[in-house]
Amino acid sequence: PEGIEIEGDVDPSVPESFDFRETWPECTGEVRNQAKCGSCWAFSGAVALQQRFCIASKGEVQVVLSPQDSVSCDKSNLGCSGGYLPRTWSYYKSSGLVTESCFPYSSQQGKVEACITECKSGEEWKKYKVSSYSSFKGVAAIKKEIMTYGPVQTGFTVYEDFMGYKSGIYVHTTGGVLGGHAGIRIGW
Repeated sequence: PEGIEIEGDVDPSVPESFDFRETWPECTGEVRNQAKCGSCWAFSGAVALQQRFCIASKGEVQVVLSPQDSVSCDKSNLGCSGGYLPRTWSYYKSSGLVTESCFPYSSQQGKVEACITECKSGEEWKKYKVSSYSSFKGVAAIKKEIMTYGPVQTGFTVYEDFMGYKSGIYVHTTGGVLGGHAGIRIGW
């Protein structure tokens, strides 16, 4: 329920509210559309990773990373049929992602393009990798992570009433389960 912390999960160093866009406005990027491809796992991971590179570099690394790289090349996930968030980050560690200009998103209609090894734009082939990644347990740990290093990728269950969501904090009230979805947590 809103406003309730898990017992033992309160940290006095965590503020009442936080929005990463206020702390790191140069690292926000734009909202993108996965269209008819079940690639939320690839989009949310790519956006969280590019925001974290920007934050870690104090705004020096300003890249838009390619979700198509994951959709087409991460064989541990299911392309436009979905993906598993831990496997996504394992791919970022072992392979990394190229930029959007190198491998532009092409799966809008739900078709998965073959993996490539040369940039379509002619630019230098460069992969952006993570050295490590973690899962976080508990509200306080997630909040500290976001405050310190930036947005985190998250998954959630989608219910029928989510289709009418417009803004603010979504709270499930009616309807059955439609499936899963992934996004990023940017604050509280």
